[in-house]
Amino acid sequence: MDLFYNGLLAGSVTTDTNGTFQFTYQDPGGTGSKIIEVVVVHNLGVGVNIFSNTSHTISITAAIPSETSSPSGKDEPKDPPFFNFFLVLIPIVIGGVVAFAIYAYFFLKKQKEVSMLVKLPLEGRIRNLKILKETGRLEEALSYLFQSIYLELINAKYGRIKKPTETIRDFAIISVRELNLKPNNIYPFIQNVEKIIYDRPFIIEENDFYTAVALFSPIYFDLTGYNFILNF
Repeated sequence: MDLFYNGLLAGSVTTDTNGTFQFTYQDPGGTGSKIIEVVVVHNLGVGVNIFSNTSHTISITAAIPSETSSPSGKDEPKDPPFFNFFLVLIPIVIGGVVAFAIYAYFFLKKQKEVSMLVKLPLEGRIRNLKILKETGRLEEALSYLFQSIYLELINAKYGRIKKPTETIRDFAIISVRELNLKPNNIYPFIQNVEKIIYDRPFIIEENDFYTAVALFSPIYFDLTGYNFILNF
């Protein structure tokens, strides 16, 4: 027999001995009334065929897919509740955590650097240094710079005092090896002070004083965070 769907041949089938058949056909689409027609051919032999047909009208309306069905008709897993919300929220949270971690790192680093600086009132000592220089006592001024400013800063920051048995050169080595101060700052300054105090007593000039102050300036900055400026 031949099967027609809406006037178009859909296919042909052969019935079983009981006269039943099965046929699968996919609707090409569209809505409205559709005609299904079954044409049966009765072969009586000797070239005699008798045709009979039966038709049925069906109405096709637009199908509303269920929440659990995909367009293909197969069930697909549903997204869990708040899935889209967390899909957006999680990257935001991760970004916030990363930003906070970066901020905390630099904040703690800054706090550590600040905590390593010496907060020692030195205005009076710097004033005394200027007075010694202005009154021409340059050797005393340099000795005061080393004893009352540099050593006091070291004591305030590290709790380390210069022992009577330690020479100026010994304390330079201690400053570098034990206190981890920069050798390219410490050695030139202390060697300059040692040379002026011990090798050239009472014959130094203003240029020698200013040279020592210039060598001390980066050390002062490392210890206090401020520039060592003398205004005469």
